[in-house]
Amino acid sequence: MIKKNGNTIEMIRGTDLLAVVEKLPPAEASDSENKTFREDAWKDFVKHVLSFVDLSEIIPLKIVVDASNGVAGLAVSKIQDVLPVEIIPLNFEPNGNFPNHSPNPLEAGSADEIGKMIKKEKADFGFMFDGDSDRVFLVDELGQLVRADVTLLLLAKYFLQKNPGMAVAYNEICSKAVPEFIKNGVAIQSGPLSDL
Repeated sequence: MIKKNGNTIEMIRGTDLLAVVEKLPPAEASDSENKTFREDAWKDFVKHVLSFVDLSEIIPLKIVVDASNGVAGLAVSKIQDVLPVEIIPLNFEPNGNFPNHSPNPLEAGSADEIGKMIKKEKADFGFMFDGDSDRVFLVDELGQLVRADVTLLLLAKYFLQKNPGMAVAYNEICSKAVPEFIKNGVAIQSGPLSDL
């Protein structure tokens, strides 16, 4: 969290709030606040995820998906039957001990397993999620992680073709190729994704 202090902004860490929280009197809950209910959000989740794509545009491919024993396995398993692709699941069982590899795909050795599976299954490519599924990485047909810059450019090409002139947000640490390709209409050559 952040707060304004004069003309500056200060960060507030959770530990900074502990003293304040400990001084608060116990909350008195009303009957309405004590009621709980269970709701299955998966149907709405699937509908929302699929709203971003036109299923008729998806080419039937063979894709290895490594959920890294995180939460992505649950989500992908809910949409895989609707997609016109063959998904080969890898490490879909959530396990906070991450027994198969680090939940960080960028850590050395983390992508070895998916790379081998892509080659073994002769898959077209793969997706590798981190443990909490807020990052996904492409893995090419040779089993190599695709640089984030290239992934961004592939997405930019797709969305700019559908919506010419739209804005593309990117991190400043991206290579200078990103703004140059975007300004030039994202002309990307064919070949293994890791070579682009």
